[in-house]
Amino acid sequence: MAEFPLVLDTIGRLDGHAAEAEVRLNPFTYASALAVLAQWILANGLSGSYRFVDCAAEMRRYLDDVRFEEALQNPEIVISPDPMDWAVGLTRINRAQPTEKVTEKIVEILETFINPVPQDREALTVLIAEMIENVHKHANAQVDGFAVAQVYPERLKMGVALVDAGIGVKASFLSGDPSVPIAELRTDEDFLREAVKLHSTSKRQGHSGYGLYLLSELIGRNRGTFLLASGGCSLVGYRRQRKTVFDAYHHAPWRGTIVSVILDLNQRLPLSDIYREMPTLPDLETDDIFVA
Repeated sequence: MAEFPLVLDTIGRLDGHAAEAEVRLNPFTYASALAVLAQWILANGLSGSYRFVDCAAEMRRYLDDVRFEEALQNPEIVISPDPMDWAVGLTRINRAQPTEKVTEKIVEILETFINPVPQDREALTVLIAEMIENVHKHANAQVDGFAVAQVYPERLKMGVALVDAGIGVKASFLSGDPSVPIAELRTDEDFLREAVKLHSTSKRQGHSGYGLYLLSELIGRNRGTFLLASGGCSLVGYRRQRKTVFDAYHHAPWRGTIVSVILDLNQRLPLSDIYREMPTLPDLETDDIFVA
């Protein structure tokens, strides 16, 4: 996850007003980074005006596997029915496309490896569904967002990334009706650190402020890694001494929001444990996870 700021720095140096783009990838580039690249291409109107240069054959095959070019050209959601296909290829997220199939596939993959108890499975389904829904629900973006998920079986890890090109976390707090005081918040890092706190939301009406807190705490307890990026900062969360902590990395600005997680498929996803330790729950609604 610490490599993500390097990716955003590289993309931040690209000319968004260019008529075409040449892209050079590392010999292997993770699906989450490809989702960010696809979002930049779509947001800058370059879907038909980019090409990969010096791209290794293995990387080209992987681009096909994750449906990179297909997703840029076609908003249709395509999910493999094969239970042994442990991936959700690059997928456009917009108001016109139902995303239940994406949620169910991600949960199906997690069940294959982790086998959560029924109450954890149900809560996990709600959390993932609302994460994905918020890509288009609160982003105020002019173009579709993207989702992608990939299992890396040799390491028994799973990556999930959700990306949009909307207004960003800071702007969402400043233009919304936040549940917390924000007068002392100044930088992108300040707003990101506020966004992952319990009960903190940029739109208090109808939102409890549990979404990003739940997600970061869940991934921390899973011994995975959580990333929230918006503007010129990325927060990387992980577990240390029985507590989820966040490191901040600064980079070229990203217009929008990125949530990316790496899960350890050897570990539990103990959502019910987190619920038991939280204050009394109102009707749970994942808030502006994608306030971008």
